[in-house]
Parts: sequence; structure tokens; C-alpha cells
Amino acid sequence: MSKQSTSKPNTDASKSGEEKTAKVNKEETKAPQRVDSHRTDTEAFRKLLNHLHVDWVVRSMEERDYGIDLQLEIFDGSNPTGSLIFGQLKGTKNSFSEEKSFQFPVKTLLYAELFSTPFFLFRTSTSDNKTRFIWLQKFIETKLSDASPEWRKQKDVNVSMPEKNDLAANPSRFLRLAMDPVRQRQALEFLRVEHNLTLHTESVLTGEYAQGFFCSTEAKKLSLLKLFITGSEWQGEEDYATLCKLYEHFDDIAMFSRVSPENERYIRECLDIIENIKIAYLVEPDMHSFISAEGGVIYY
Repeated sequence: MSKQSTSKPNTDASKSGEEKTAKVNKEETKAPQRVDSHRTDTEAFRKLLNHLHVDWVVRSMEERDYGIDLQLEIFDGSNPTGSLIFGQLKGTKNSFSEEKSFQFPVKTLLYAELFSTPFFLFRTSTSDNKTRFIWLQKFIETKLSDASPEWRKQKDVNVSMPEKNDLAANPSRFLRLAMDPVRQRQALEFLRVEHNLTLHTESVLTGEYAQGFFCSTEAKKLSLLKLFITGSEWQGEEDYATLCKLYEHFDDIAMFSRVSPENERYIRECLDIIENIKIAYLVEPDMHSFISAEGGVIYY
């Protein structure tokens, strides 16, 4: 008669399984841990706030932001400018002297590209206690599209933060870039004024003197467009001062029903300046892209 075999429980294996389960359960109930990257981000944000000008008001972001960490509204002293920017902060413990570039997600660039509002990337080095910035839309336009035409098909791109784009040491540069939406609104008004003056000035100079009053009204608008007129590297304060006196010559023609040689000379000089400003503005994106590629000049 054969013996009936009996299986003996493997108590050692069972005990080992229970220990593993207990260990897993213990890990699952462990309190959330504050990782090193979170501490770096918090420290970077606090330092960023210290690097912002006192007139730049930080707006809180309460909803899910998809990459927008903060909004800045630019004030000029106590006066609002109407300029608002979006910003994303990337903190690092690395020194800028050690970090020549870093990987940045393309999905954030695609998101920034959707906005007409300037979208800035801030990079704060906690070891240097410095914040650098780039204007993402202009970076795409003047740098990335030329250097890496297929960048939209990539997951990440290399981004370097220009040394002169120091938020605390060079706030005027940041302010000029942040004010671009205001400049763009003034550009549209400038193009309207240019169109009207180009259309009617020749009639005024050839005897339709009464239209001088209309041209004078249009010319007076130029004094309100200082940010645009002086905002190009090809024009400046001198051209602005010249254009601000243009209306006087149209008034003189309309009131006295005559065109003096000085009137005609001054008006034609101003029309040349206006034409040059218009052309420079219209080709600005291509010109900036070309200069960035050939001369290394940074426009972002």
C-alpha cells in the first residue's frame, strides 16, 4: 500500500510574502516627501520676486496654467502702461558660468507661440542669486526657426540665457521687450497716419490748401507714438522731434493759402522719415532674423 503524500505549507515563503506586503503598505501610507527640485523651485521663485522692479506688479495664477507661472503688469511709477506679460520660471542650483544651455520642452514653446502677449522664460540661479530672461516668441522668430527649422518635431530644444538679459542688472532691456504690445498698437496707428499723409499731402502742396487742416490733425497724432517711433534701432529721438513739428507746416499752409519753400522742404523731409520708419517696421522680423544669424545680435 502506497503512502499518501501530504504537502507541508512553506511557512518561510509565506512569512516572506507577508513581510513584503507589510513593507509595501508602509510605503503607501508614508507622508509626501518634499523633493530637492521642489525646494529649488521655491527658492528660485523667492529670488525672482526680489529681482523684479518695485513697479512691476505680480498677478497670482489660481487656475491650472499649462506653463504660465506668473503674470506681470508693468507700471511706470504710479501710472499703468497697459502692458502685461506671462512668465514661466525654471530654477536651477547651477551657476550661469557653468551652464551654457539647458533642455527646454517644445510643448511650452508651442503654447507660448499662441499668445500675442509676450511670454517670457525666467531662469533663476539660486547659487548666483541672478535671474536671466528670454522672450520666447521672439526667440522662436529670430533664433530657433532659422537655427533649427524642424524644431516643432522635437521633444526638447537647447536654450541659452544671454548674459545681458539679467533681470536685476538690466531692467531697461526687459522693460523694452515687455512693452512691445504697446509698441505694436502704436505701429498700427502710425501706419494709418502714414497712409493718410501720403494720400493727401501732394494735394496740399499743389494748391488744395484747405486739406492742410486735415493733414495737420493727422500729423499731430505722431507726437503720441513716441514708443514706436523711437523703438527701432534705425530711428530715434531726433526723428521723433522732427515729426512732432510737422503739423505746424500744414497749419501754416492752410491758414495762409500758400506753400513756402521751407514748408515744402520740411514736409518732404518728414515724409521720407515716415516712409523709412514704415519700411523698417515691415521688414523687422526678417531683418532681425538675418542679423541674429549673421552677426549674433540678440533680439529676444
